[in-house]
Amino acid sequence: YSSVDSFVAQGSVTQENFLGMGLKLNAAGSFGGKSTTYQLGLTDPYFLDRNLTLGFDLYDTRREWVDFTRETTGGDIKLGFPVVTDTRAFFVYRYEQKNITDVDDDASLLIREQEGESTLSSISASLTRNTTDYYLDPSRGSVSELSIEFAGLGGTEKFVKYIADHRYFLPFKWGTVFSAHGQIGYLQPFGGEESPIDERFFLGGINTIRGFKSRQVGPRVQTVQQTVDANGNVLATSDDFEYVGGDKEAYFNLEYIFPLLKDMGLKGVLFFDTGNAWGKDETYFSSMRYSAGGGVRWFSPMGPLRVEWGYNLDPKEGEDNSQFEFSIGKFF
Repeated sequence: YSSVDSFVAQGSVTQENFLGMGLKLNAAGSFGGKSTTYQLGLTDPYFLDRNLTLGFDLYDTRREWVDFTRETTGGDIKLGFPVVTDTRAFFVYRYEQKNITDVDDDASLLIREQEGESTLSSISASLTRNTTDYYLDPSRGSVSELSIEFAGLGGTEKFVKYIADHRYFLPFKWGTVFSAHGQIGYLQPFGGEESPIDERFFLGGINTIRGFKSRQVGPRVQTVQQTVDANGNVLATSDDFEYVGGDKEAYFNLEYIFPLLKDMGLKGVLFFDTGNAWGKDETYFSSMRYSAGGGVRWFSPMGPLRVEWGYNLDPKEGEDNSQFEFSIGKFF
């Protein structure tokens, strides 16, 4: 369950030694009111009896956003291998057939122009270094990742997407931990194409900048809706905002994590978040947004549970002063 997606039912079946060849087979499904995902994957963790990971995935997804619905059918082929101690490289080729449907009648021209079918053919490379002491709940060390995706190997979508991400954990007294996280990204279209709406950066929510609604931090356009009677008379007019995503993004999270019930794994967190997403004509770090708050985390038998409340330190017109968010379960 999450405050964004409401209830989501998920299930998966994994065979660790498929065909007796040491292959890992995974079939999974996720079903919710706003999203549906089917996924089938096969991975060889020791390809050619070496420390190489080779695999592929096939998937079909459907996701409803406020102004449009995104449907994708596709697959990927991935290859991973160690570079040096604690560092791995991954290469992924991805092909998707996408369809933007159910576009709202009052959606901006940017979204309405992208309604319909498109194809994506891309290759991405990433480099990850992980020195943390415990992958699921680290207390010291860091995780760094650099990635670049090039879309334009055929297909109709043409862009290059760069993301740099770093997270650092520092233990303190009494079992407490300081955590600092930062991410910066850039989406560069080419070939005269616009940035795909579903590849743009939408910030806000429990995983990026808390205290703001999900996908409601970044460039926005004002929309005006009118209620008209049969004679053409305007009965009411209402203003709202539509978020169109950014070609640039940067956000940072500072957290202080402390134990509440150590034997149960129940922890508290205090945080400060800042960041924003910007259009192609805007500059990085202009008009930064800020929030602060706290919450509770628990590795429950049903999966990680997060209850967090964030306060918007400088709300704009149409924004709430605070946001409460809740999620439980492992989302893949």
